[in-house]
Formats: sequence, C-alpha cells, structure tokens
Amino acid sequence: MPPPPGDEVHSRDELVSFVQGLHEHYLRRGHEGEKQTLDHFVEALAVWMHDSPPPAQTL
Repeated sequence: MPPPPGDEVHSRDELVSFVQGLHEHYLRRGHEGEKQTLDHFVEALAVWMHDSPPPAQTL
C-alpha cells in the first residue's frame, strides 16, 4: 500500500505524519475499510514499509 503519487514518505517525521493521517482516516471512516482489526493493519503496514524504497540520505 504505497502512498499516493506526490505523497511519498522521505523521513521519519513524514512517516509519523502519514501513520497519524491513517489513524485519523480510520477514526472517521474505518467502517468502510477492509482492514478493521489491528493485526491486519499492522501486517499491511509492515508489508508497505518493507516494499517501499528507502528514503534518500541527507547530509
């Protein structure tokens, strides 16, 4: 489940913000989603994190 184009995550702060947004979306419309249990959500999040490219290194 990659983020939409133009909404990529490139830092820890952006990842935190992205996950917070997912949580807010779930609170508003969670009944409409297909992942309604925490174990399914965490599994999907782990897959997304594994499949996502690593963030660019900044100096």
